[in-house]
This record gives sequence, structure tokens and C-alpha cells, in this order.
Amino acid sequence: MTHRTDSSSKMMRRLVAGVSVVGALGVLAPVGVSTVSAADTEPGVSQLLKSGGLQTARRGVQVPIAPAPELTPTAPLSSVSIEDRFAAQVIELTNVERAAAGVAPLGALPKLAEAASFHVEDQRNNLCSAATLSHVGSDGSRGVDRILRTGLNISRWAENVACGHPTPEAVVKGWMNSPGHRANVLDARLTHIGVDVARSDSTGLFYWVQNFATLR
Repeated sequence: MTHRTDSSSKMMRRLVAGVSVVGALGVLAPVGVSTVSAADTEPGVSQLLKSGGLQTARRGVQVPIAPAPELTPTAPLSSVSIEDRFAAQVIELTNVERAAAGVAPLGALPKLAEAASFHVEDQRNNLCSAATLSHVGSDGSRGVDRILRTGLNISRWAENVACGHPTPEAVVKGWMNSPGHRANVLDARLTHIGVDVARSDSTGLFYWVQNFATLR
């Protein structure tokens, strides 16, 4: 099974998943694999935290997010890739957590999903470890740089990144158990969200990027 879909399917995922800005990195791996996570929430701040067995590196700025749209009813389930479904489910679960905390839902924004895909494609084949999981792209870009590349005009941003989590439920749970990531998920100032997911060619592990933003 291929780790990605063709261009049309990828675009469908972007429309479903939306766009995001502030960053947090998170890695939850299957049994036998160590887990790692990091959140990007305050620019210029780098701090190592430990919570619930997850190592979290915080750095960045945060942005509002919007609610996730439903998949097109007319599209056969078999035609939607597992990555597409996972991305949509992450948005749904994120809004479930926000609702439980009394925070408004995030709206899915295609350009935020596009920004997330930049980092997913750049990082998915890296080793899934605390030493390699990063918000910084191979070109030196940060979450806010990738968001601005899409042409969005934002006032706040945030990004959560993770690898090794086998399901949307697992990655969202991992983020919620990490102070830095949880802060991004529940930030009432953020209004929109975008998610992208892809597998590593060598290990088959999923790499997850969740972007948040508030538009100007």
C-alpha cells in the first residue's frame, strides 16, 4: 500500500483537513518504540518538558482554528485514502476536545492543510525519534514560514507535530497528555485548523502535522 495518494486525492484531503499555523511536535510509537512529542507555541522559546511519558519541546506562536467539514457524502469510502480519513478524524477529535473544554470549534482551512503537507512531505522519512522530530524543515523553515507560503494573512499561529502514533485517537490523546500540545489544541484565540498525515517509506509509521491559525 502506498503511503500517499495521487494529486487529486491529495487535494481532496487538503480541502477536508484545512490549514494550520502554530506548531507542536509529537511522536507516539507502537509498542516497543519510544514516543516523542514537541509543541511550537511561543517564538524564540525552547524548553524541554516531560509529561505522561512524552518528551515535549515547545517553541513557536499560536493561532485560532475552525471546525472540520464532513467528507463529501457522494465520495465512496473506498476512494478516500486512510491518510485522508485520518486527517479528517484528527480535526473532528480536536474539536471534540475543545467542546469538552468549552472552547469554540476550529474551522478547517485548506491552505493550513497545505502548509502542514509541506512539513509532512519534508519530514516523514526521517527517523521517528526525539532527536530528529522537529518543527524546523530541512530548508530552515518554521511553521509560520510554511503557513505564509500559502498566501494566508494571519495574526496568530501554532503547530503540533508527531510521529509513530498508529491512529487519530492515539495522536490526539498524546497531544492532550502533553502540556504544550494541549495548550495549542485548546487555545481559544485560534480559529482555524489544517492537518496532513503520511507514512514513512521505510517504516510505515505515520507522521502527523496539525496547524492552527487566526486570520487577519
